[in-house]
Amino acid sequence: MMYIKNVCSAISELLNVILGGYKHETLCVRVWRSFPDTWLSRLVDSIFFLDTKHCRKAYYYNEIKKKTAEEIEQRFKNVK
Repeated sequence: MMYIKNVCSAISELLNVILGGYKHETLCVRVWRSFPDTWLSRLVDSIFFLDTKHCRKAYYYNEIKKKTAEEIEQRFKNVK
């Protein structure tokens, strides 16, 4: 199951980059960042019918990952 989830995530990231988005960002994250709570985000959410707020959750999770990575990077900059 985890393999399928990882492959779907990789395909989503690839599609996002092909469409001009940021690397390491899924299509769902881009949709929520660019068009929060619009018909487009609801359309993408409808694909994930078991997870009705998928785009919003993906966006927030991505922001937490970025923030955590920045904090870790800052900690290691101070280590000599």
